[in-house]
Amino acid sequence: MNMKNIFKLSAMILAAAFVAGCSQNDELDVTPVENEGQLTIHATASDFVSSDADTRIINEGADTQFEAGDKIGIFAIRSTDNKLLVQNMPLEYAGADWTGNDNKVYYYKNTSYVAYSPYDENLSIASADNQASLQEQIKEHFTQKLEAAGNDQSIAYPSLDLMLASAEPTDIGNANAKSLSFDFKHQLALMEIEVPVKAYLDTDKNFIYAEPFTKDFTLNSNSLTMYPLSIKTEGVAGEDAKAYSLFRFLVKPEMVYTLGGELKYGAPIQLEEK
Repeated sequence: MNMKNIFKLSAMILAAAFVAGCSQNDELDVTPVENEGQLTIHATASDFVSSDADTRIINEGADTQFEAGDKIGIFAIRSTDNKLLVQNMPLEYAGADWTGNDNKVYYYKNTSYVAYSPYDENLSIASADNQASLQEQIKEHFTQKLEAAGNDQSIAYPSLDLMLASAEPTDIGNANAKSLSFDFKHQLALMEIEVPVKAYLDTDKNFIYAEPFTKDFTLNSNSLTMYPLSIKTEGVAGEDAKAYSLFRFLVKPEMVYTLGGELKYGAPIQLEEK
């Protein structure tokens, strides 16, 4: 016989922080020479933060970190004429640095650099009035992707979680050794639910099975399919024995949402004799 847990709650909204900057440099523009003036790229990513507190939200296994194979997109806009010198160049993380592909970012005078994650090859920006305009166009592209995904982010979530950063080159020893340090911040708001997981102990007191259950979420009374972020426990009974405890869904910031749902717990799993 199934047991049901009904819940109605206000969604936890984790706010996105926004960044913007502008390069101020009086030096003349120069054209970079191959292997001269190449920039070393550094990147960090901030986690989501609560919308009603300054406390950083930390979820085990859910911290925002770059992994080998991740890609970011790079733009460079010159302040003297707002020309885009670099347009959506992908850089791949190799595990220790951003040298996973052959692309290189060069130092241009009077230029600000904007980076975003995750990389999208379909993002096309031909011109921008300034750095702020460039960032707004990137956000608009991802907002359109968010709307296109609708209420099902079970697969699309990782490709929607836009982070933005801007930076100006800094010297790291000499004029031909400069770096860019990007501090990425989330640009969309996050809804997050942690659901209770029922599990069983075997005769040796090992925590091996999680009770399978179905989860029906709603957003503003419409059916919602969230992204399963973490597995609380895994058994040896196959996929059906896995219980996901943490779910995420991205929404536009500064809006009011109502999140509800129903959890259906199935009959206990019979343990095999040992």
